Amino acid sequence: MFKNKDGEKVYRETTYQFADGKEKTTNIFLDALLSCDERCISGNLNKVILVGTTTSNWGALIESYATISPDIDALYFSLYEDDKNGKGISDSNRKPLEECLSRQLNVPVRLFVTEPKIDDSTAFELFTLLNTISPEIDKNSNVLFDITHGFRSIPLLVYQALQYTLGSADSSNRKVELVYGEYVDEDKKSYVRNLSKYWTFSQLSDALNVFNTKLDGFRLAELIEEAWPQGSKAIKRFSEIVQTNFSLQIIEVNKQLKNSLSAFPQADPDWLSPVKDSIEKIVSLIDEKSVPRTLYNYSQFLYEHHLNVQAVITLQVAVETSIIECHDPQKKYGDYDWWKNSGSEILFRIKGEAWKNMGNPLTNLEFFRNQIAHGGSKNNEGNFPQAANIPNIYKSGKRGVEALFEHLCI
Repeated sequence: MFKNKDGEKVYRETTYQFADGKEKTTNIFLDALLSCDERCISGNLNKVILVGTTTSNWGALIESYATISPDIDALYFSLYEDDKNGKGISDSNRKPLEECLSRQLNVPVRLFVTEPKIDDSTAFELFTLLNTISPEIDKNSNVLFDITHGFRSIPLLVYQALQYTLGSADSSNRKVELVYGEYVDEDKKSYVRNLSKYWTFSQLSDALNVFNTKLDGFRLAELIEEAWPQGSKAIKRFSEIVQTNFSLQIIEVNKQLKNSLSAFPQADPDWLSPVKDSIEKIVSLIDEKSVPRTLYNYSQFLYEHHLNVQAVITLQVAVETSIIECHDPQKKYGDYDWWKNSGSEILFRIKGEAWKNMGNPLTNLEFFRNQIAHGGSKNNEGNFPQAANIPNIYKSGKRGVEALFEHLCI
């Protein structure tokens, strides 16, 4: 935007060139996109959402239509007066402008108008306003986001608002494309750049963070499927094990994780390396010689990621598998009948031999696991279990498990 000789704010006309060489000369990038909408990810635009400040040159959007009818000419003049008076677009002109653009562009148009002051004191209010954009976007629609003029305040905040609301699980199949009209002075032309990888990498960063903090890799698995299909399947299966508490399957899942590392892309994309590092940390938990120690390591891993319920349950499974490993020749891991008829009695005798260091903490661990399994049932005193007690119970249980392992020479 610049001021002409009369001091009016106008948008400079430029020629936008798309990647296939087709061009459109206009002073509004939206016109270029609409004239070449086969380049849009959805094939055709089904809604246009425009975001600007009250002091944006809103009249420029209908300047080329002003001679079509007296009504449009009157609206254009009214918008011109709004701008000239320095008050910005008035509430009385906002709806008519939406309706006019909808008719002329033959597609529904929505306007979002913000205050011109954008700083730390108004950023949160603006972010909240921009979050109301998402309900305007159909759940099954893709998004073409124009960030022309760069990541200045409004494009940056719109981008963050879209990340906040469109990055959810129910929007995971939506494609989001970013376009940017870059003016090159020596060519006297504006090249339409595709910057969609910014969105992809931002989604990857968020998904990897969720995986590394909560071991939920479902979204990450979707995002890396094309680049690393074996890693995608392994991460998804590992996440299922975490989600369902099927800790006895961690050994089998580990084989899939190790195989996925062997199939890591030779042309190693830099952005995939952190994902590989995360899988290697999980693989390192496996003790090839001992199922109980593997479960013990996995339990600590879960606890470190604040998955306390899964950690307590897995620690108890480590206790039970240690008895099976040492006293069941067939090693029937997960055989509840064997545990009920034989394993629990063996553990009971062992606990009685060292009650303070082993028996008491293991009994408390098992009792707490049972309370969890029954939805937080009351204890003998009629009290519900408290989440605040988990750290002490877990640490005590760990000491009991370590003493059991030492007793069993595991």
